Amino acid sequence: MQFTLGDWMVDPDRDRLLSHGNGGPEEPVERKVDHKAMRVLVELINAPRREMSRDEILEKVWSGTAVTPQVVTVAVSGIRKALGDSARRPLYIQTVPGHGYRLVASAGRMPVQAGRTVRVGRRALDWARTHPIAVFFLAAALLLLRALLFPHPH
Repeated sequence: MQFTLGDWMVDPDRDRLLSHGNGGPEEPVERKVDHKAMRVLVELINAPRREMSRDEILEKVWSGTAVTPQVVTVAVSGIRKALGDSARRPLYIQTVPGHGYRLVASAGRMPVQAGRTVRVGRRALDWARTHPIAVFFLAAALLLLRALLFPHPH
Protein backbone atom coordinates (compact mmCIF):
# COMPACT_ATOMS: atom_id res chain seq x y z
CA MET A 1 0.00 0.00 0.00
CA GLN A 2 1.31 3.41 -0.92
CA PHE A 3 0.49 6.65 0.87
CA THR A 4 0.50 10.34 0.16
CA LEU A 5 2.17 12.60 2.69
CA GLY A 6 1.89 16.25 1.76
CA ASP A 7 3.49 16.45 -1.70
CA TRP A 8 5.28 13.12 -1.22
CA MET A 9 4.31 9.60 -2.21
CA VAL A 10 5.40 7.06 0.41
CA ASP A 11 6.29 3.64 -1.03
CA PRO A 12 6.90 1.34 1.98
CA ASP A 13 7.51 -1.74 -0.19
CA ARG A 14 10.58 -0.09 -1.72
CA ASP A 15 11.56 2.04 1.31
CA ARG A 16 11.41 5.22 -0.73
CA LEU A 17 9.76 8.61 -0.92
CA LEU A 18 8.87 10.26 -4.24
CA SER A 19 8.14 13.91 -4.85
CA HIS A 20 8.02 16.37 -7.68
CA GLY A 21 9.42 19.20 -5.60
CA ASN A 22 7.43 22.40 -5.76
CA GLY A 23 5.11 21.18 -8.49
CA GLY A 24 7.43 22.42 -11.21
CA PRO A 25 8.55 20.60 -14.34
CA GLU A 26 11.78 19.28 -12.82
CA GLU A 27 12.56 15.58 -12.59
CA PRO A 28 10.98 13.64 -9.70
CA VAL A 29 12.90 13.44 -6.45
CA GLU A 30 13.42 9.97 -4.99
CA ARG A 31 14.76 9.46 -1.47
CA LYS A 32 15.61 6.07 0.02
CA VAL A 33 14.78 5.57 3.68
CA ASP A 34 16.10 2.95 6.10
CA HIS A 35 13.64 0.05 6.39
CA LYS A 36 12.98 0.54 10.13
CA ALA A 37 12.60 4.30 9.63
CA MET A 38 10.01 3.59 6.92
CA ARG A 39 8.13 1.35 9.34
CA VAL A 40 8.13 4.20 11.88
CA LEU A 41 6.75 6.56 9.24
CA VAL A 42 4.00 4.07 8.31
CA GLU A 43 3.04 3.72 12.00
CA LEU A 44 2.78 7.51 12.28
CA ILE A 45 0.73 7.70 9.06
CA ASN A 46 -1.61 5.03 10.42
CA ALA A 47 -2.14 7.13 13.58
CA PRO A 48 -2.57 10.63 12.12
CA ARG A 49 -2.40 13.56 14.54
CA ARG A 50 -2.16 11.15 17.49
CA GLU A 51 0.81 11.27 19.82
CA MET A 52 2.79 8.04 19.70
CA SER A 53 5.16 7.40 22.56
CA ARG A 54 8.69 6.17 21.93
CA ASP A 55 7.76 2.98 23.79
CA GLU A 56 4.73 2.41 21.55
CA ILE A 57 6.87 2.90 18.42
CA LEU A 58 9.55 0.59 19.83
CA GLU A 59 6.93 -2.11 20.48
CA LYS A 60 5.41 -1.84 16.99
CA VAL A 61 8.64 -1.58 14.97
CA TRP A 62 11.33 -3.29 17.06
CA SER A 63 9.19 -5.85 18.91
CA GLY A 64 11.32 -8.61 20.44
CA THR A 65 14.58 -6.82 19.65
CA ALA A 66 16.87 -5.46 22.36
CA VAL A 67 17.40 -1.80 21.39
CA THR A 68 17.51 1.53 23.18
CA PRO A 69 14.86 4.22 22.73
CA GLN A 70 17.52 6.20 20.85
CA VAL A 71 16.79 4.10 17.71
CA VAL A 72 13.42 5.84 17.44
CA THR A 73 15.10 9.24 17.56
CA VAL A 74 17.58 8.17 14.86
CA ALA A 75 14.77 6.79 12.68
CA VAL A 76 12.70 9.98 12.96
CA SER A 77 15.81 12.03 12.20
CA GLY A 78 16.37 9.99 9.01
CA ILE A 79 12.74 10.47 7.96
CA ARG A 80 12.97 14.22 8.56
CA LYS A 81 16.17 14.45 6.56
CA ALA A 82 14.60 12.59 3.61
CA LEU A 83 11.49 14.79 3.71
CA GLY A 84 13.44 18.02 4.23
CA ASP A 85 11.62 18.47 7.54
CA SER A 86 12.79 20.28 10.66
CA ALA A 87 12.31 19.44 14.33
CA ARG A 88 12.08 23.16 15.14
CA ARG A 89 9.51 23.98 12.46
CA PRO A 90 7.92 20.64 11.62
CA LEU A 91 5.90 20.22 8.44
CA TYR A 92 5.56 16.45 8.77
CA ILE A 93 6.60 15.06 12.17
CA GLN A 94 6.30 16.99 15.41
CA THR A 95 8.26 16.04 18.53
CA VAL A 96 6.06 15.87 21.62
CA PRO A 97 8.61 16.68 24.36
CA GLY A 98 9.00 13.92 26.93
CA HIS A 99 6.52 11.69 25.11
CA GLY A 100 7.18 10.87 21.47
CA TYR A 101 6.04 12.01 18.04
CA ARG A 102 2.98 13.07 16.10
CA LEU A 103 2.35 13.25 12.35
CA VAL A 104 1.15 16.78 11.54
CA ALA A 105 1.01 16.60 7.72
CA SER A 106 -2.00 15.37 5.83
CA ALA A 107 -1.66 11.75 4.76
CA GLY A 108 -3.78 9.30 2.86
CA ARG A 109 -3.78 5.87 1.25
CA MET A 110 -3.13 5.62 -2.48
CA PRO A 111 -4.97 2.76 -4.14
CA VAL A 112 -2.95 1.58 -7.13
CA GLN A 113 -4.86 -0.16 -9.88
CA ALA A 114 -3.18 -2.20 -12.61
CA GLY A 115 -3.18 -0.55 -16.01
CA ARG A 116 -3.85 2.90 -14.64
CA THR A 117 -1.66 5.96 -14.48
CA VAL A 118 -0.57 6.69 -10.92
CA ARG A 119 -0.65 10.39 -10.11
CA VAL A 120 2.24 11.68 -8.03
CA GLY A 121 1.92 15.35 -7.29
CA ARG A 122 1.16 17.08 -10.60
CA ARG A 123 2.92 14.60 -12.85
CA ALA A 124 2.14 11.02 -13.78
CA LEU A 125 4.27 7.91 -13.93
CA ASP A 126 3.71 6.60 -17.44
CA TRP A 127 2.41 3.03 -17.47
CA ALA A 128 4.41 2.26 -20.61
CA ARG A 129 7.67 3.31 -18.96
CA THR A 130 7.03 1.16 -15.91
CA HIS A 131 5.94 -1.94 -17.90
CA PRO A 132 8.22 -2.14 -20.98
CA ILE A 133 7.90 -5.93 -21.41
CA ALA A 134 4.10 -5.73 -21.46
CA VAL A 135 4.30 -2.92 -24.03
CA PHE A 136 6.63 -5.01 -26.20
CA PHE A 137 4.27 -8.01 -26.20
CA LEU A 138 1.25 -5.80 -26.81
CA ALA A 139 2.96 -4.20 -29.82
CA ALA A 140 3.99 -7.64 -31.16
CA ALA A 141 0.42 -8.94 -30.78
CA LEU A 142 -0.96 -5.92 -32.64
CA LEU A 143 1.52 -6.38 -35.48
CA LEU A 144 0.63 -10.08 -35.74
CA LEU A 145 -3.08 -9.26 -35.73
CA ARG A 146 -2.56 -6.67 -38.47
CA ALA A 147 -0.62 -9.22 -40.59
CA LEU A 148 -3.39 -11.80 -40.16
CA LEU A 149 -6.27 -9.43 -40.90
CA PHE A 150 -4.60 -7.50 -43.71
CA PRO A 151 -2.23 -9.85 -45.56
CA HIS A 152 0.26 -8.12 -47.85
CA PRO A 153 -0.67 -8.78 -51.55
CA HIS A 154 2.05 -10.35 -53.73
